[in-house]
Amino acid sequence: MDSPNPRPSLFRFSLRELLLLLAFFAIGCAALRYAGELWLIGLSSCVLLLFMVAAVLAAVDRGHRQAQAIGFALCMAIYGILFWSAPLTTNVEQSLELDPYSGRLPTSKAMAPLFGVIVKTTYYDMMTGKEIAPPTPGIGFGGYTREIPDRGQFMATAHLLWTLLLGYLGSRVALWAYAHRLRSQQT
Repeated sequence: MDSPNPRPSLFRFSLRELLLLLAFFAIGCAALRYAGELWLIGLSSCVLLLFMVAAVLAAVDRGHRQAQAIGFALCMAIYGILFWSAPLTTNVEQSLELDPYSGRLPTSKAMAPLFGVIVKTTYYDMMTGKEIAPPTPGIGFGGYTREIPDRGQFMATAHLLWTLLLGYLGSRVALWAYAHRLRSQQT
């Protein structure tokens, strides 16, 4: 039940909110570990739906829910603009932000160590197509590699999760600012 006077603290969480955050992190870990088309479709649908709901609430609701919706949608939009405005260099098929080792955003850089821990690289012989042992450094390698999860899908999934997390944090800051403004108006 929504209270007319929201909590003014940024760091006070309800039990329900903590359980939802725990569920978000558990789902996020599974999504990153098994990044693929289904996770991308699910998460991008979730981001789109939540952004649209927040935009509608920001336009038609009043009070602390409107402040929360504005904070959520605004932070999601800012992150989306930063992600999509990352410059493409010549001879590159996709954004540099979809590679954990070449991304420029702090969120991309934060995902590089996690990708290094999660990724499983398999080496294949070019002629036979069979799996081979990892090549010795300094010796020519006549084959190709396959990463699971794919780094582009991993990073796209990670950026969708970052979008949701930053939207949530934006809603918390907006709620705190709204409650602070109400308290200062009442005194």
